[in-house]
Amino acid sequence: MNKSTNLLRGKAAAAAAAALFSAFSSSSCAAGPGHRNESGAPSESWTPDLAEYRAFYGWDDIDGTWTWSRVRSGEDKEVAFHQFRNPDAEPKGTLFLLHGYLEHASLRVPIAREAVVDGWLAVGIDLPGHGLSSGVRADIGSFGEYTDALGAVVASRNWPEPWRLIAHSLGTATALLYIQRSGNPFEFVVLEAPLIRTYLWEPSVVAARIMGDAVRELPRRNAGIPKNGSFYSTLTEDPFYMERVPVGWFPALERYVKDSESWKGMEGRFLLLQGTADTVVDAKYNLPFLHRLIPGAEIVEIEKGGHHLLRDEGPAGDAARHAVRERWR
Repeated sequence: MNKSTNLLRGKAAAAAAAALFSAFSSSSCAAGPGHRNESGAPSESWTPDLAEYRAFYGWDDIDGTWTWSRVRSGEDKEVAFHQFRNPDAEPKGTLFLLHGYLEHASLRVPIAREAVVDGWLAVGIDLPGHGLSSGVRADIGSFGEYTDALGAVVASRNWPEPWRLIAHSLGTATALLYIQRSGNPFEFVVLEAPLIRTYLWEPSVVAARIMGDAVRELPRRNAGIPKNGSFYSTLTEDPFYMERVPVGWFPALERYVKDSESWKGMEGRFLLLQGTADTVVDAKYNLPFLHRLIPGAEIVEIEKGGHHLLRDEGPAGDAARHAVRERWR
């Protein structure tokens, strides 16, 4: 391949990249509250063992205890999971929490705290390549590795029953794939911004083909999170925040989307929350697909809601949280 061909390919790749990964993002900013090492990664001491860590993500020790551990998953993964509980009372059951791409369980603390106050044990899982779990940052060979991580945590303890699950974006893909493989052990499943296809799916696939190996990373882009909110500040000051994301994650997403076409129907109690202004997932494809897959699922569309609903600090967030609370008991 000559230099002019390489140059053209590089320009095409740069143009096409506007579609690929435009969804999973926030604009860049200065790194975290002083807990990064020289390479820019979080320092090893940045864990829930620190009161500063717990406070940064919004946990109040008055509400209960936050402990964490790791469990082995597959041949080479160590999966971190976080337990939030009231040590003075037996839990009503266990709520499992799954985060979205480029995030981690600690960013779901407000949900965990509300569950604990309501009497539940909350268990947040850092998916491989995220948070305190091992793995190449934000990359994966197969979505099955995410599912293996969930399975490893579920199997690691005799968790109090009944079990419930709240998942966001990539976490919903993990949950759906887990239920496909293992059946549904959860009495109630909340899927926030469920992920099958991403927004602008076809252009993203074309972009990936054009780029090939010419582009390996892309900068994070704005996913529409309001910049004047506390969640935006927490997200962008987070020591786990990544300025750039690996393009290599996309082939795993493509295989997941292809495999989903042969999924069997699912049973159980499901609540699907979808914002009408979400530009991360392809709701026009995903909601009809999931309605066919889970005929009994209740779908609640949140007017003017973006990709983050349960952590939204405006009317869309109020509506999303109300939808869950109304159906929780």
